[in-house]
Amino acid sequence: MLRLLLSGGGTGGHVFPVLAVVNAARSLPSLEVEAVHMGTRAAVEQRILASAGIPSRELSLGGLRGSNPLRLAWNAGRMAAALRPALKVIDELRPHVTFTSGGYVSVPAVIASRLRKVPVLLFSADVSAGLAIRLEARLASRIAVPVEEAAAALSPDRTFVSGYPVRPDMLTLPARASAKASLGFDPDRPLLLVFGGSQGARSLNEAIGAGLD
Repeated sequence: MLRLLLSGGGTGGHVFPVLAVVNAARSLPSLEVEAVHMGTRAAVEQRILASAGIPSRELSLGGLRGSNPLRLAWNAGRMAAALRPALKVIDELRPHVTFTSGGYVSVPAVIASRLRKVPVLLFSADVSAGLAIRLEARLASRIAVPVEEAAAALSPDRTFVSGYPVRPDMLTLPARASAKASLGFDPDRPLLLVFGGSQGARSLNEAIGAGLD
C-alpha cells in the first residue's frame, strides 16, 4: 500500500499535475494506492478530485499577497491555525510521501509533513518561483521542475527536471475537425487558441486582445 498526501493550489490548474502523478502510481503493477488531497473547497477543484475518486480534506486559509496589512495579518493567522488540522490528517493517513504542486494552501501540509518526518516531493511548474514555492522548497526532500530554466533559483542538489506530468486522457485527444465542430466552430476555418497560466496569463490576454485587429 502506497499512501499519498496530496496538496497544492487553490485553483483547478494546480490539481492536474497531482492527478497525473496519482494516475501513474495507480498504473504500477501490484501496487495499491491510497490518496487524500488537502486543499480548499473551490468548486472546480472539488469537481476534478471527485471525478478521480480522491477524497479531499478542507483547509480554510487565504493567500499571503496584497498590500492590505490587516488582511495579510489575518491570512497569516489562518495559515498558522491550519497547521493543527494538517497534522491531524497526517496522523490519520500516515502517508509515505507528500506530493505538492505548490501554492499557499499547501504550506501547512508541507510544514506538517516536515514535522512528522514525511518526505515531501514538490513540483514547481513556474519558471519564476512564487513566495509559497520558495518557502516549500526549503522544506522539500526533492523538487521537480518541468524545464531546466525553472531550476535556476532552487537548490541544485535536490532539484531535478521531470518534465510536466500529463494525464493519459490528454494523449488521446479527438481529431481536430471533430473537436472544432463540437465546440461550434467551422471545421474549415483556421482557429487560434491562446492560453496561459499563473503570472503570465493576464499580460498575454491583454496583448492578444490589443492585437486582434
